[in-house]
Amino acid sequence: MQNSTSFDEESALLNVETPQQQQPRKLNVLAVTASIVATGLLAVGAYTSVKFTGSTTSVTDLGRLSTWSYTRSTNKNSDGDLRFLDRHSMVCEGSDAMVGFRVTDRIKFTYNCAQIARSAMTSQNEFRTKQVGANGLNWLDRIDDANCNRYGSNSYINAISGESPDGNFRWRIGCSSYAQKWQHCENKYTDYHDYGSAWENIYLDRHNVMCPSGSLMQSFRAETADISCGAWGWSRCNRLRFKFSCCWVDENDPTAAPISSPTSRPIALPTHKPTDKPIAEPTHNPVANPTHQPTDQPIADPTHKPVADPTHEPSKEPIAEPTKEPVAAPTSEPNAEPTFAPNVAKEVVLEANLLKEAVTGEAEAQKDVAAAETKLDDIQSDLHVADVKVDEAEKTVNDLKDSLDAHNKEIADAKEDMIVSGENTPEGEKAEERLKDAEEAAKETKEEIKDAKDELADATKKFTGLIEEKDEVFVDMSASQDQVLENINVVANIKEIVEERMKELACPFTFKQGVSKVEVPPGCVFFAANDVSFSSQKKMNAPAVYICAMDSSPVVVSDIDFKKYNLGSSVSYIQPGDETKVTFSSNQDMKGQVATFTSKTHKPLNSFKYKDGTIANDRVKTATIESATDSIPESCDALIFSSKMKLNVDLMSTKRREVSKQEKKMLVSLKAHDAKLAKAENKKD
Repeated sequence: MQNSTSFDEESALLNVETPQQQQPRKLNVLAVTASIVATGLLAVGAYTSVKFTGSTTSVTDLGRLSTWSYTRSTNKNSDGDLRFLDRHSMVCEGSDAMVGFRVTDRIKFTYNCAQIARSAMTSQNEFRTKQVGANGLNWLDRIDDANCNRYGSNSYINAISGESPDGNFRWRIGCSSYAQKWQHCENKYTDYHDYGSAWENIYLDRHNVMCPSGSLMQSFRAETADISCGAWGWSRCNRLRFKFSCCWVDENDPTAAPISSPTSRPIALPTHKPTDKPIAEPTHNPVANPTHQPTDQPIADPTHKPVADPTHEPSKEPIAEPTKEPVAAPTSEPNAEPTFAPNVAKEVVLEANLLKEAVTGEAEAQKDVAAAETKLDDIQSDLHVADVKVDEAEKTVNDLKDSLDAHNKEIADAKEDMIVSGENTPEGEKAEERLKDAEEAAKETKEEIKDAKDELADATKKFTGLIEEKDEVFVDMSASQDQVLENINVVANIKEIVEERMKELACPFTFKQGVSKVEVPPGCVFFAANDVSFSSQKKMNAPAVYICAMDSSPVVVSDIDFKKYNLGSSVSYIQPGDETKVTFSSNQDMKGQVATFTSKTHKPLNSFKYKDGTIANDRVKTATIESATDSIPESCDALIFSSKMKLNVDLMSTKRREVSKQEKKMLVSLKAHDAKLAKAENKKD
């Protein structure tokens, strides 16, 4: 830190602020954000010494924190598991305190420090957290003690380094304590994000662990959670975030009375006492805990006598939004049977729409990610150029300061020679000439310093703007990456549902004599070509089939299926099991006459009539089976209820009948999506 010289004009030129000129409790992040690389990596656990080349004005006391902050970076190093973080050491200069950090560029740590006068610091300490296994980032949540508060509430983080003793990982934390009389701390959080695999520390770049301007970081820790994710919340995802504590501090007590320039934050703990004088519009006799009693004075629209517990009687006037008209034939009692899954055709349409939206959304989000990556590359290139300009401008300012120091020395020497030689002597005259030349050179150099400082300010502003732009692009890219993942999860869920619906259990057999009763488990429906409940049918053989469906997978049985199972157009008996209903129709595609059976309402078809009065026997072309159970027999063997019951193995099926055109399109789209993901994964490898 360079002190001002004895020349007042130079102090004014260099803009050295006095304590009275600075604002209290405010960190002016004018940020000479030069990315200065740390050397001597922390492989042996020692903090890295980092030389600061940034230009500063002056360091203030703790109450005003600093008129300057600076940004540093560690060396870019390999990605990997937690042990690879021991290559990075973030160290703030001397008595300075850390404001925050983040990971960039696969990977290096960029961190901000606030300058604080050494006179404000009371002590410095360091400690090591407990160790965790060298695994993925999710293991960071096992470290819960990276907190400088252990040395007192006035202690804040000064340095953070990684260490990997015995193949494990831990943080090494440096703390600086300050003389303070006022403090206000708040917990901050980053958003939850994916934490990758065990070899992907780069996923730390999703988190900007940065305290607000004017505050200092006291602690940090990682937290993990199993949260709902996906556009429709269908999935559960493991995610990681950072929790960190930020504190605003002052070495002065809050003032007892208002000041002309009040701070932006409240002071101390204000009392809740009433004002000494009445306010412009006083309230009417307020009490600490007012009751809900009627007012003492009549009001414009008084209520009728209130009661302690008013009844919920109907209003005397119609309500603002009356209910819709009643249905034509309302039921007197609720339906005894539970409701079932919606019509499969409607489900297919809904799933197809969701699949289309998810695939389209994923593609758009991928484009956004690619655009953000390209933009980040451009910004990184601009940052390099801006960084060089900042360094060059700083060097110019420092060189000119050295020249000014040399001119000042020439002035001092010339003045001394004039005194020694005396006036009106040849030596004195020469010294006077040297004095004039030196003063003229000093004046020109001061002008040059002023111009150079303006260039430095412009370069710093450009660099800071690029850093902020980069942070914004990172946030946008992270959101797009989350959107990609959400849509991938939606597609996976739809694929699982579609594939599950492609399955059914169909067990055809010949119903023979000796079987006196049909047993139908939940989720299944028994179809037969004869009325097996009629006693004379016991001596006859009849083609029959059990077809079972899960609650999430309604099954449509077409006329082709009935023919396949030797029932054709001769279905005479339908019996559903418990938690199952079957809707059947006299025509294909559920057109024509339609009826529904459950385990309690089924009847032989030779005595059952459709709504138009026609007999349903031998007039079943298609049927939809819906169940409310998630457990059906695992195989046809579980449906053998008699030793004389012979299954028709050749006709057995665990595959659905011919799928619909809509489902075929969905399967093609899902296959293409899987191929696209596999190609992207291979490209990444």
